[in-house]
Amino acid sequence: INVITKKAADISKTELGATLGSFDTFQTWFNGATATNGINLSLLMNYETSDGDDDRQTPYGPFKTEKDVQNIHFNVEGNNWSLTNWYYHIEKYMGNGAGIYANDEDKDITEVFKSKFEYNQALSDKLSMSYSASYYKSKLKAYFKLFPEGIWPVGTDGNLLNPPFLPVSFPEGVIGAPGADSTTYRANITSIYTLNSAHRIRASAGYSTSDVKSNEYKNFGPGVLDSSRYTAESINTVNVTGTEYNYLQPYDRDVRFLSLQDEWKINPELELTTGVRYDDYSDFGSTTNPRVALVWKTSPTVTTKFLFGSAFRVANATENSIKNNPANLGNPDIEPENITTSEIVFDYTPNATFGSSLNLYYYEAEDLIALDLTNTFQNIGEQEGKGIEVEANWQPNSNLSFRSNLSYQVSENPTTGEDIPLVPEFTFFLDSRYAINDYWQISMQNYAISGRKRAESDLRSEVKDYLKTDINLTYSMSTSWKAQLLFKNVFDESIKEPSPNSALYGLSGLGELLGIELPNLGFPDDYPMEGRAIYLTGTFTF
Repeated sequence: INVITKKAADISKTELGATLGSFDTFQTWFNGATATNGINLSLLMNYETSDGDDDRQTPYGPFKTEKDVQNIHFNVEGNNWSLTNWYYHIEKYMGNGAGIYANDEDKDITEVFKSKFEYNQALSDKLSMSYSASYYKSKLKAYFKLFPEGIWPVGTDGNLLNPPFLPVSFPEGVIGAPGADSTTYRANITSIYTLNSAHRIRASAGYSTSDVKSNEYKNFGPGVLDSSRYTAESINTVNVTGTEYNYLQPYDRDVRFLSLQDEWKINPELELTTGVRYDDYSDFGSTTNPRVALVWKTSPTVTTKFLFGSAFRVANATENSIKNNPANLGNPDIEPENITTSEIVFDYTPNATFGSSLNLYYYEAEDLIALDLTNTFQNIGEQEGKGIEVEANWQPNSNLSFRSNLSYQVSENPTTGEDIPLVPEFTFFLDSRYAINDYWQISMQNYAISGRKRAESDLRSEVKDYLKTDINLTYSMSTSWKAQLLFKNVFDESIKEPSPNSALYGLSGLGELLGIELPNLGFPDDYPMEGRAIYLTGTFTF
C-alpha cells in the first residue's frame, strides 16, 4: 500500500470540517494551501478523540480503546523541489494490552516526526534525475499491567512462569513500562533515461541508517526480583534502562540498495516491464529480488497481465533482539522471510459504464518468522497459497453506481498440508451509491468475512463469520456546505477478531499444583469489535 498525501497543487480550496458521534467521538480538520512568489504552501491538520465502545465486553470488563490523535502535514513546494513534514501523536488504551487480559490501564503513547526533501532535475530531453533525503524520528512509551493484582508464579531468575516456580505477591499487579526512541536517515538518487517513446530505463540507489534506544521500568524479571525480595509486601517498579536487564539493547541497522527497471513497449499491444533490486543489510546480509510484468492488449475490451516477483522481510528489532520479556524473546540468528508470487490478471472493459477484472494468483513463502514452544522467534514457518480475486464497477446511469470485489483463497503449510490458521477463505465488499437529486446522495457499504479456521491444536469453536453494513447519507447544501450522516455496523452485528490460543487459559490448574488461586487469563472468546455507531459530519469549503 502506497499512501500519498495531498500536495499544495492538489488543494484548490480551503476546507474545514468536524465530526461528532458515538462513543464520545469528536474529530476536526483543516486543509488549506496558498502560493507566493512561485512557492506553494499547504497545511493539513487533523485532531480526533474517542472514548471507544464500552459495550465491547470481555470477562475482565469493557475492552477499553479510548484514543487521542493529532496529525499535521506541512508542505513547501517549488518548481522542481519539495519539502514535506509530518507530525503524528497518538495516546490510546490498548484494550487487550499485551494480549493477556483486558484492563483500563494498558496504554500506548507514540510520537512521530518525518521530514523529506526532494529535488528533481532534467539534464536533457532523455535523462532526468531526482534526489531525496529524509529524517524520521519516533518515540514510544507504553504501560502494561501484564497480570492483575494477586499471587503469581515466578522463577528463581525473576522471570514470570519460568520453572522452578515460587509464589510472589504483586499487590499492584505485574507491571511493565517499556519505551523506545527510533531515528532513521535516508538518502536516495534516481535516474530515468528515455531511449525513445516506447522504451525507458529507471535506476535507483539509496542508503539508510537507523538506530533504536530503549528504556524500561518494571517490577518483575532479572535485575528486579531475587530470592531476598520474594516475600516483600510491596514490589515497586525498577528502572532497568541502560542495564543488561532492559528488554532491548541499543540496536542499529544500515541498509544499501540498488534497483534497475526496464520499461519497454514492444508494440501497441504488448508492454514488458522487468526489474531487479539488490539490498544489503548490515545485520542480515544481502538479498536480490526480481520482478517481471507483461501487459498484453488482447482485444479492444480485454487486457491480460502476467506478473511474477519475489520479495523479502527482515526481522524487526523485537524479533531480532528483545529479551527479558515474559511474552516473547528475540533471536539474533534469524533469517529474512522470503516469498515468490505469480499472477495472471484479465481486465474486461466493454464500455465506459462497466469494468471488471479477474486475478488468479499463487505464492510460496518460506522462512516465515514465528514463535516456537519456548516463545522465541524462529524461521519455522512455510506457506503456500492460491486464490481468485474478482472486481467489478458498474454505473447503469448517472445517478447509480456499484463497486464490488470478491476474493477466495486457500493457504496451507506445504510440509503438513494443514490450512494456515485464521486466514479468511472468503472476503466480500460491495459499495452502492445513489444520487437521489442534486442535494441528496445515499451510499451503502457491505463487508463480509468467512472461513477463518483455527489451528488444529486450538480446540475452540471456529471464528464467527460476519457481514457488516454501513450507510452514509450526504446532503450538499451548496458548493461550500456539505453534511454527512454515517451509520456504521447498522445491524449491530456481533463482530469478533480471533485471539491467540493461549496457554494462559489453564493457569487455574497451575495454581492448584502450587497451592495458590490463579484466575484463567487470555481471551478464549476472541476480541470484541465495535457495535452500532452514528456519526454526523459537517464540511465547509471556500
